[in-house]
Amino acid sequence: SEDQVLLEWTVSAQQNVNQFIIEKSNDNRNFRPVDSLSVQPGEHTNTYQYTDISTGHVEVFYRIKQTDANEGFSVSVVRKVAAAPFTPGAAYTIAECKNHGCSGPAYESC
Repeated sequence: SEDQVLLEWTVSAQQNVNQFIIEKSNDNRNFRPVDSLSVQPGEHTNTYQYTDISTGHVEVFYRIKQTDANEGFSVSVVRKVAAAPFTPGAAYTIAECKNHGCSGPAYESC
């Protein structure tokens, strides 16, 4: 059976946000997009989830890239998931965004 990683993040005040792009890296330097999620409409707090199939690497790094309506973007902090010990079905929190557009201590603006 394949191992899965559940990524979960919470966002509030998400006006002007277009989408969230899930990015993955095996070396914490070269990130590639693996999927994207559309933003749930409204100004209330939303929780997003994405399940990724592990590639068998000992360590995998994830981050969330948020794209804005004005063509800007922000990138979450990077989270490392180690293959051993691996807890099937465990949720790994990427970032909790409480400010407009996921800015704040959990995100770097680009």
